[in-house]
Amino acid sequence: MATYAISDIHGCYDQFMELLNKISPTDTDKIYILGDIADRGPKSAKMFQWAIDEAPDSFHFMLGNHELMILENVRDDDLDYHEVWFSTWSYNGGLDTLDQLEEEVEEDWIKQRFIPWLRKLRPWTEVIINDEPILLVHAGFSLMKLFPESKVFPDIWPKDKTERA
Repeated sequence: MATYAISDIHGCYDQFMELLNKISPTDTDKIYILGDIADRGPKSAKMFQWAIDEAPDSFHFMLGNHELMILENVRDDDLDYHEVWFSTWSYNGGLDTLDQLEEEVEEDWIKQRFIPWLRKLRPWTEVIINDEPILLVHAGFSLMKLFPESKVFPDIWPKDKTERA
């Protein structure tokens, strides 16, 4: 059994499929997609459709900053198109992704499959590889900000910036 971590696909569906063909994952392999599967590339909608409706159970998807930007534009279980024009997401590939979603998927799919799927994503996951726990994240984040009461993380993320090397 192998473990793979892949990040920042950014709507490059064809290249992602080429990568999967090269690594040829088996049913027992685990593949972690560390976020940012959309925006900037030509096939963001296709990438979301594959991730939600076709990806094998061995694939595990995480929240990246681009998925977070999408969620920030959800109102009443729908994408708020008007708000997108004035959001950070608009100049990070969001407008193209919106266009692709409008052209390629039904509105019901967005409300019933896409948005609920996005809401289940988390920004990190812990995996065990060779009996060692490994924390997978899309990009750096402060464990101390997420868990300020914890005494577990001081060696990983010191509270005082002067303590960092």
